[in-house]
Amino acid sequence: MMKAYFKDIPVIHLKPGDICLSVKPCIIETILGSCVSVTMWHKEFRIGGMCHALLPHCRDKDYCANPCKQCGRFVKCSVRQMIRGFKSLKIRESDLEVKIFGGAETMSCGPEVGSRVSVGRLNVLSTLAFLESRGLLVKASDTGGRHGRKLFFNTTTGEVYLKRFSRKSMSPDVTAKRA
Repeated sequence: MMKAYFKDIPVIHLKPGDICLSVKPCIIETILGSCVSVTMWHKEFRIGGMCHALLPHCRDKDYCANPCKQCGRFVKCSVRQMIRGFKSLKIRESDLEVKIFGGAETMSCGPEVGSRVSVGRLNVLSTLAFLESRGLLVKASDTGGRHGRKLFFNTTTGEVYLKRFSRKSMSPDVTAKRA
């Protein structure tokens, strides 16, 4: 099991809508389907954060300019909240290493079957557009497809370990990928 590999480091589990920014070494883990997780890491200070967002954006015109209780549910709001956290630690956005995961095409939306766009795809497109608008480059990603993922983000090294799930059994594939 992947957790055994991280036996000496505390593990924090993110549920949908959660955001975690840790100044102490830890592993942040989550399970994704159509949701998106963005990891941010500062190499020099070895501080990392991760969100587990469910939807591309909220209906608030200000996109959580003043964070609400639900900001972690939305990609733009949760990424903005993580950036605020890093800024409070005197870390510039441009110094962050950013990675994006998830956005599996498990649920579709739209009026016509042939033109439906999946929630996962919308989450990924929204995330990439928002990161680009902030001038943040994505160092690594694993998005889309039809399978869920389990992530393990090491806030000490910035590494993300990824397991893909089989659609039939929802059990992890034997292989894990490091991003």
